[in-house]
Amino acid sequence: MARDAHELNLSDTLVSSLFIEKYMFSLSSAAIKFYLYALMRRQSLPRLPLQALADELDIDHEQVQAILRELEARDLIAARRQGRLDDFELLDIKSLEVERHIQKKEYQLLRKPKIEHELESDDDLLEDINNSFFHGGMSYFWFQLLDELRTKYPFDDACIYALFSEAYRRQSLNVKWIRTCASDWDEHGVHSYDAVETYLQKRQQRFDLIQKLAQRLRLHLTEKHERIFQHWIDDYDLDEDLMDLLLSQTLHLNHPNFNYYERVLARWHEAGIRSAADLEREKEARQEVRGTDRGTQNKQHLHSRTAQKSRRPQLRERRYSDADFQRMMQNQRPQGNDQGEGKTDD
Repeated sequence: MARDAHELNLSDTLVSSLFIEKYMFSLSSAAIKFYLYALMRRQSLPRLPLQALADELDIDHEQVQAILRELEARDLIAARRQGRLDDFELLDIKSLEVERHIQKKEYQLLRKPKIEHELESDDDLLEDINNSFFHGGMSYFWFQLLDELRTKYPFDDACIYALFSEAYRRQSLNVKWIRTCASDWDEHGVHSYDAVETYLQKRQQRFDLIQKLAQRLRLHLTEKHERIFQHWIDDYDLDEDLMDLLLSQTLHLNHPNFNYYERVLARWHEAGIRSAADLEREKEARQEVRGTDRGTQNKQHLHSRTAQKSRRPQLRERRYSDADFQRMMQNQRPQGNDQGEGKTDD
């Protein structure tokens, strides 16, 4: 695909004014560069080989995928096969703009009649979302999604606008992400703008804590690690202070694992340990219990030894008279001497 360095290229690449007016200022510089280069290459190649484009633009695979998702979200490209952006085509943005205009008119005609102040509120929300995040080029399915959100969830207008704002901020402005996020917000009772602010603040604090925990443990954060950390935060009320205390107790270990941390956090949670002072009091209490147990064991051992002594047979002291000693002495004399004394000479 690479051109000959000596080839003279005097062709022109037509860029729609619609792209400059409604798309260019909301795209990243990398996405604009990629789109314009792909637009130029399309003049000579009906199918655009992704790897060749990436090589010529000197960008890696991850950056290419991020650019493709960004362009797809703005309806500038589409995958030829479902879910396969490595084989994509550039869309005709002029035709799409005409279709949007027609569909918007049809949508307004098909909407259910509403009282006047409700219609004005809805129109204001649609206009704000359309202008803020789509630069006036919102597709028909986005209108359908807005109706779905209003019907399925008790969100107020500010909450729905915040939902699109969060998707745009995360560069995830697509129907799947918004539906997933809406379900999550509803599950956590987030239905108003004030609730959104509180919820997002807590989520950011949780995300920061997970990042710090992964950094302190020197881990490359994966989904598995994130699930474990979420479990510690939700079930053991892990916060930054408790994290510092936990890690300070494992400095003497060469390779502490997640099972060890799990056992420690479970025991602390059951004992109500939230600080170093709580931990010190718990240690002192355990030492007192151990001391009491040792004293009890010593007493029991001493009692057992005394009982064993008391069960031994007792020997009575015997008193001997002079006659007893005389008999004992006679019994000890040699028998030969006694016989010699009784013999006579022949």
